[in-house]
Amino acid sequence: MVQAAWGKGYDTELTRAGIQYAFAQLGLEELAAIAEQSNLASLQVLLKCGFEQVEIYEDAGKTLCRFILPAHR
Repeated sequence: MVQAAWGKGYDTELTRAGIQYAFAQLGLEELAAIAEQSNLASLQVLLKCGFEQVEIYEDAGKTLCRFILPAHR
């Protein structure tokens, strides 16, 4: 996302559209997402879209957060 678009809700809107497509069109039962713990904007988008943080772990020197979103929430 280009910096001029930050904070305008575009990431949330795109994430919600992707969630809808994954569940309605692809028939997926669950989605998973990973974001760096330091990327507060990404964490906020995932939480706002209904993802639940299930794990924090280290990989390649970075602290990562894993999220899941079941189709039937």
